[in-house]
Amino acid sequence: MKIQEKIKYTSLFFAVIGLIAAITGCKKNGEKIDSDLRVEFQLQDDGENYNLEEVFRISGSTDIFVDKFQFYVSDFAMTNSDGETRDIKEISLFSFESNGKATLDFEMPKGIYENISFGVGVKKTLNEGDPANYNEEGHPLNTIENNYWGWATMYRFITIEGRYDSDLDGTFEGTFAYHTGLEDSYRNFSLDHEMRVKKNDENILAFKIDVEQILGAAGNALDVAAEPYYHGGMENFHLSEKISDNFLNAIVISE
Repeated sequence: MKIQEKIKYTSLFFAVIGLIAAITGCKKNGEKIDSDLRVEFQLQDDGENYNLEEVFRISGSTDIFVDKFQFYVSDFAMTNSDGETRDIKEISLFSFESNGKATLDFEMPKGIYENISFGVGVKKTLNEGDPANYNEEGHPLNTIENNYWGWATMYRFITIEGRYDSDLDGTFEGTFAYHTGLEDSYRNFSLDHEMRVKKNDENILAFKIDVEQILGAAGNALDVAAEPYYHGGMENFHLSEKISDNFLNAIVISE
């Protein structure tokens, strides 16, 4: 067979393989990834949607407004009605807009799902990795996101920043910045919730986060005026633990 004919048939072979792949579609865990899923987190205060820089009160004694809020989600997954878990995304960064909402789009197999699970923070294997491994544009662990502290403390898990008025005189006399991190601040979230994910449909999984509870949960509130900062040190690690616990308890599904 002539060289030209070999090239012709080789090209035809790969074209056919490409067509078959396009027809069958990508697969995950043996299933087609044929459906879109939008995941939304909406901040709330007292049952109403919270916009960044609106004022809310914690512990009855301190007015707060938040101007920056974001957090990492690891190993986002959903379990279907057959008890099979579908891994959706290994790592994501939800950054909140001025309207208090953060939204990301994913792809997954269609089906009926009964459980949602994810980790709040950067899981150990990624947290201890070399950030140079994630230098592609748009990767949530890219150092351009400015969430990498350094080799000793790794990534920030939750970032919440703003101002406080501790004497309720209408003047915000100080700033606060809490950046949780380190392995002991990682939390696992799991919720039984039935959801049908359909092909060629608008599939939205919506969560609410009570922003007041993150800083002012009863029995676990922060004294923002006395301890307004946490940036990864062990001397005040209790702040990271409080925020991590409160954050987990502040998440609910939107019915």
